[in-house]
Amino acid sequence: LYITSHFAQRSSAFQVMGSQGNLSAKIEEQTTEAIRNLTSSYHRNMESMMKKLLSTIFDISPEIHPNFRPAV
Repeated sequence: LYITSHFAQRSSAFQVMGSQGNLSAKIEEQTTEAIRNLTSSYHRNMESMMKKLLSTIFDISPEIHPNFRPAV
């Protein structure tokens, strides 16, 4: 009886380890998919984002601050 229950416990523990291995593979696959999506999004949007950033940086229109008071 003890041997049977011990075998059942070990068997269930082994099955849990097997399902964890499968779970690990699924997580790895999802992570790879997410990284692939982020990389493609980065490459797709990089040029337009750089154009916006550079146009914002180089679009300078010098103005006098409203609180400026010239020294007399």
